[in-house]
Amino acid sequence: MGKRTFSIVTGLGLVILAGCVPTIPSPPSWLEIHSSDGAVVTGQIVPVESGQSLTFYVEGSADLVLELTTWRMEEGQYRGEFFGHSYTNTFVNTSGESITYKIRVIGRDSVDVEQSFWVEVASGPTASDKPVFVDGVTFWSGGVLNPDGSVSVGPGGRLDFDLTRILRGGVPPYRYYLDSGSGFVEQSGPSFFWWAPNVTVTTTFRLIIRVVDANGNSVERWLVVIVVVNPLPPPPPPPVTVDLKVNGSDGIVNVKARASDNQQNVDLWWRIAGAAEGAAFGAWSGNKTTSGTVTVTLAVGTHVFGLSVVNSEGQSGIDSVTVVVTPADQPPNPAPLVVSITAPAQDSVVQKGVSTTFTVLVSGGTPPYAVNWLFFDGSVPSTTSVSTTISIVIEFLRTTPGQFPVDQYVQVVDSKGRVSSMAVVRIRVVQ
Repeated sequence: MGKRTFSIVTGLGLVILAGCVPTIPSPPSWLEIHSSDGAVVTGQIVPVESGQSLTFYVEGSADLVLELTTWRMEEGQYRGEFFGHSYTNTFVNTSGESITYKIRVIGRDSVDVEQSFWVEVASGPTASDKPVFVDGVTFWSGGVLNPDGSVSVGPGGRLDFDLTRILRGGVPPYRYYLDSGSGFVEQSGPSFFWWAPNVTVTTTFRLIIRVVDANGNSVERWLVVIVVVNPLPPPPPPPVTVDLKVNGSDGIVNVKARASDNQQNVDLWWRIAGAAEGAAFGAWSGNKTTSGTVTVTLAVGTHVFGLSVVNSEGQSGIDSVTVVVTPADQPPNPAPLVVSITAPAQDSVVQKGVSTTFTVLVSGGTPPYAVNWLFFDGSVPSTTSVSTTISIVIEFLRTTPGQFPVDQYVQVVDSKGRVSSMAVVRIRVVQ
């Protein structure tokens, strides 16, 4: 029986020619290429920069072996065999010109399958180049540059570094280190590291930043950092405060005398802060300690109690209260009688012959009130009511057309005969 051949088309579009075999292995189901930032790379020719990495992923049956071979077209350079389903390779080109590599992915079994593509690596720095730091460029933020080139940082501050501003030359990939006095510590990248001091007194640090390239060449930059911690000023003396109350209240307190003896008891309470004692004045006397209470008996009349304090630093404070004792058979004086016109508003325009509502607001005095409405246009007689609202029709005596001002006055008398001041509103009547 003659040997037969057949083809298998894989998910990659590969065509495999094989003879009759007992078992047909599973070819790779897919191949993906990822760049160093994780993005999927497509195309038969993949361009990369020197120092860039590519990761190759192949998936298939468990017995497949991933073999990656690379060579320069003109040299046939062998790169090696790798077992597994992924491999990451960093392409470094220091030749001074672009180099093209051929990549083969081989699924190895009783039948080999493969996929080929090309990687074109751009020229990077030559192997003789060494990394250098550019002078005169600020590569840090978060501090203040001093005239001597040092950097000042306040307590709780930090310095953020960005070496991409000053790093030139060398062969990538690079490694970044920082030494703040206890040895070099590798950092995550050229612009992703920072330094924060933790001191309670002014301290000077000497930072060393080191970059090492792929060829082992290194460059260092020194930075003197002064962490300025100003000594705290002595705390100011506590302020002097004096608080004096009568029956728990401040200011003026009205109390009514007893009918039996026409006197009344009140409680004085005080508290002093920032001084050892205070001097009483007014209706009482003597030195008072930092706190206390006392009950005093007062006759009808006005009584002022005060407390004055001066401490050893010359700071002073003062407080006082007033007690008004009224006779037992006399109520406290009412508030002053006040009246105001709330409607209509000043300079409101009304039509002749149209009812207009006037409203007053009364406060103080002793109700009920008598409201005297006084009209001076000659069309409406003056009237008195107990209501604070009145509606009237302005007839108006003028016969010529136009707008004419009319003043409306109001005065209130309370039940005790107290008379308020006169309130007035001016309206404009349209004839």
